[in-house]
Amino acid sequence: MSSDDNLCREVALLKKNILGTGVVVNGKLISSYIKPNVPLPNEKKLGQMLMQSHFLTALAKSNDDFFGRFGYMMVHWDGSDVFFFVLDESLPKLFLLRIVRPYDHEELMEKVSHCLKKFNYE
Repeated sequence: MSSDDNLCREVALLKKNILGTGVVVNGKLISSYIKPNVPLPNEKKLGQMLMQSHFLTALAKSNDDFFGRFGYMMVHWDGSDVFFFVLDESLPKLFLLRIVRPYDHEELMEKVSHCLKKFNYE
């Protein structure tokens, strides 16, 4: 099992309401941990969504010169929230986490940050 597989699994198991996690490189899902019975979009739609994740984080990171170092981005929908973390800008490589409410935002970010550090991503 790769370190990305281990990262995905460890973060997904932090809380029961985390639906899944994934590592994305150049718009391709290279590692994931999806909980049972969590629906995924078809392959074409998933590919579009994963490419969009790179654009979203690139836009946010483009303001590092003003705001400081980019940490993560959260997008909120009615049914769930998705967090985006940049693991490696040069690839580009992202870590995604999908969770349903309720959850404590600060507690979640503290735990995820600990996992990212453990796997040498922060």
